[in-house]
Amino acid sequence: MRARYAIPAAGALLLVALALAGAAHQVAAWHNVILQDDVRFVTTPAAPRLWAAPRGPGASFTRDLLGLGDDIRFRKAERLYIRGHETATSFVQEKSRLSARAADVDLLEETIAHDTSSWRRARAANLLGILLFEDSRAGQEVSQDSLQPHNLKTSAPLLSSG
Repeated sequence: MRARYAIPAAGALLLVALALAGAAHQVAAWHNVILQDDVRFVTTPAAPRLWAAPRGPGASFTRDLLGLGDDIRFRKAERLYIRGHETATSFVQEKSRLSARAADVDLLEETIAHDTSSWRRARAANLLGILLFEDSRAGQEVSQDSLQPHNLKTSAPLLSSG
């Protein structure tokens, strides 16, 4: 009777061992991704595919199991913050910079609302406050430039020709 259950039990244990080995491999792969991409971020913040999931089955499951979703979201928000402060010398670069700022506001707000770590929520709130302050200052500069006397003189003929 024991032999009857021994083979299926051995098969089930083998499947469990394979699943655990795969999970251990994914944990190590995620560890390497985080460490290597943190270094890449410091040296090249605009590098593509920072903190992307490692290859192989179970990467998303392992990310969720390890609770890395909040951490990766915050890292991406910091990356967008940096990209939003890059100097733009063309229309395309400025469009990309402004898109990064807009996406960053969304990620920072999501981090503030849903992150499990209080220090990340606080840092996200600080970064969001800085972005909003900078945007308000930029709006004041634009409005002050439009009120300068030289701008009123050059736009007056356009307004009166109507």
